[in-house]
Amino acid sequence: MKTIVLKSLLAVALLMSPALVSAQSKGNDAHDVTRYDLTLHQDSKVSDWLSEAWNKELASAGNESRGVLNDTYNVLKAQSVGLMSSTVSSVISMGVDLLFNAFKSKKEDWRKAVEKENVFEKEISTIESVNDFYSQVSTTSAMDPSGMSFNGFSCMQMRGPDTVLYMSCHLKDSELALQNIIRHSKFELELDTLVFQPQYCDLPNENTPFSSREQHFSFDDRGALNLEIDTKITSSWINQAIQVYNDQQLGEFFMKVPINKKDLDSDGVFRFIRGRAANKVDDIEMVGECFIVPRSYIGVRDAEGNYSDCWGTGQYMVKMHLKETCTITRQFEQNWKSDWNRRKQRGKGVLYQMKQTVKQNLIQNGRKCLVSVLETPYYSFLEDIELDEKSLKKKK
Repeated sequence: MKTIVLKSLLAVALLMSPALVSAQSKGNDAHDVTRYDLTLHQDSKVSDWLSEAWNKELASAGNESRGVLNDTYNVLKAQSVGLMSSTVSSVISMGVDLLFNAFKSKKEDWRKAVEKENVFEKEISTIESVNDFYSQVSTTSAMDPSGMSFNGFSCMQMRGPDTVLYMSCHLKDSELALQNIIRHSKFELELDTLVFQPQYCDLPNENTPFSSREQHFSFDDRGALNLEIDTKITSSWINQAIQVYNDQQLGEFFMKVPINKKDLDSDGVFRFIRGRAANKVDDIEMVGECFIVPRSYIGVRDAEGNYSDCWGTGQYMVKMHLKETCTITRQFEQNWKSDWNRRKQRGKGVLYQMKQTVKQNLIQNGRKCLVSVLETPYYSFLEDIELDEKSLKKKK
């Protein structure tokens, strides 16, 4: 009896059927749920030392035309925001290997495939404006720095139980940085901590077509590993003339860190902790600056009907762009044929998708905003189903 082989598309979720996925992946740990946490920090101490610096500035200037640090409307002081929660879900197609057979086993084809997986990029963004860049309203102006409570942000990436990346930075509080806030309405950030585990990083990028999908990052095969973090801060506000400004970029912070094998600790992890004697790199600079967030004009009327100008506590949004890049080592290039053959065998008929859920909520009584990105891998396989001619005719 003649047998006909049909190809049918079967979608399989990792968490529902790990046995089917294991043959197509590096192992379950490589395709576990990935979580990114972007945390925006607020600290009342910022307002305290900024107020102290501002008062010194006023004393040296000999006037108090803007000295309203203690002259705000108590009834409009920012209160704890309480609970706020937002969720966005989506399914993202990350790569299709269905046309793998169109590529011939040539070195140039292999190189193109490898170069694609030598780059990984991810964006993490707030999905709603974050309230209270300042802890209190102002009766002075839209750019009054009094009550500023924003104190940097942190980002953590987890893959299953493993920490891939942790980065934390805070408001720079040197005398020069304080003067920059007071005289130019601009603030700077300083890196506190950076922890990065190359073994579990996103390189080689499995989300690209023709990925080998079988090995963790290795300095034997990949070199010149770089981590880049680019963060933009935007805001929307309304001024006293009732002019609305939407999604205006106020500033940007950027850092690029080469991750060399010699700079790893004995457990294979890159660690930079400001002030730690055991750091293997001297310093990591966070380049950039940002205007303080403009306050929206709100205006108030007291119990006696008197109307006064007033400005709010400032809303803002943060968008972080993570990027990992690397190159090919000479040793890996010399073994390109065996790697190419392995890719062809393992890459046939795999559609790789990612279900992404983004949540944003306030924690610790409204003093910290947490944005969590949860990614669950989904796969589709071309499964062979054998049907004889008789069965096919019946179906027709």
